[in-house]
Amino acid sequence: MSKANQLLNIEVGTFKRQGNKLTLELNHNQFRYDQLSELNELKQADSNFLQLVNVVEQDQKVVLTYTLPDKVKSLKELPHENKAIRSAIAKEIMSQDVVTDSQYHIALNPANLWYYPMQHVWYAYRANELMPYDDKHSNLAK
Repeated sequence: MSKANQLLNIEVGTFKRQGNKLTLELNHNQFRYDQLSELNELKQADSNFLQLVNVVEQDQKVVLTYTLPDKVKSLKELPHENKAIRSAIAKEIMSQDVVTDSQYHIALNPANLWYYPMQHVWYAYRANELMPYDDKHSNLAK
């Protein structure tokens, strides 16, 4: 599958990348909201997260759509980078400490992390209490 069209699995579902768009379809039954608008808080811009541009219900599914910055790569591609880039990205992930600093549940799965070499790391899926998230593993295990 080309970089423009990728499937990336995380604990709660599968991301589909198409160009600079990333979508995640989740079964409506996994959510605990009364109205879809309760998820709109996730659309607020945060420099550590990809921009969530759309949250819609379609056929008993909730579809989250994110915008990917130009030339961004999935963390799953990191092993193919040189050691300097791998080290810089690891250092950035450690310094961000989003699990501790965020009010959200954040998947630390490499398929949920995106980077631009030597510059920045973004996380895609973050869940509030109304959304599905991995509660089976400790932060250290993640």
